[in-house]
Amino acid sequence: MQIILPYPLDKVFGVMYSLLYENSLNNVKELMENKFLLLSERAKRELSDFLPNDTHLLKMANFFYGFADPTRLKILTCLCIADMCVNDLAKALNLNQTTVSHQLQILRNQGFVEFQRFGKILVYKLHKKAVNDIMLTAVDCL
Repeated sequence: MQIILPYPLDKVFGVMYSLLYENSLNNVKELMENKFLLLSERAKRELSDFLPNDTHLLKMANFFYGFADPTRLKILTCLCIADMCVNDLAKALNLNQTTVSHQLQILRNQGFVEFQRFGKILVYKLHKKAVNDIMLTAVDCL
């Protein structure tokens, strides 16, 4: 009998269900009563090989922080369409210029956007095409 999980663990970790669960379903009740996990020690070791270390997890959390604010998402959406200066972004989004500048600084620190100076004007653009791809993927997931 196959154990069906609510998420595609085999696709995420590249490990088959049959390798993860060495305990038969007949032992589930006993295991649950004794508060043991269904996951075997071998499976835990295999999973730990695929889990990011704390440094990478922190970097990932910081990366997704850039997408965690509606104003930043609006700015990124605009920059996916065209390179823009702060004034154009502020007008297009009906936001205060200081708000846009503050959010752009966060996005710049995150490595999402970069700018090019033309005299006194800074024109912002996406630093990596991957940001646009992530935005499109997020829309597809809605």
